[in-house]
Amino acid sequence: MENAYTALESPSNMNEHSDASRWYWLGSLLTIVFVGVILLIVADIYAILGYYRLSR
Repeated sequence: MENAYTALESPSNMNEHSDASRWYWLGSLLTIVFVGVILLIVADIYAILGYYRLSR
């Protein structure tokens, strides 16, 4: 998934996609401690913001 967001970031020059991939990685790593679920929600928000800015 990280490669997909990196591929989206390169032509668009927006940081939301790289931030989303970072939050997804941390969230999936910390899901064992249940804190990761909150981080996955934050990653979803960054991904939505990135797609919104990409579509404008």
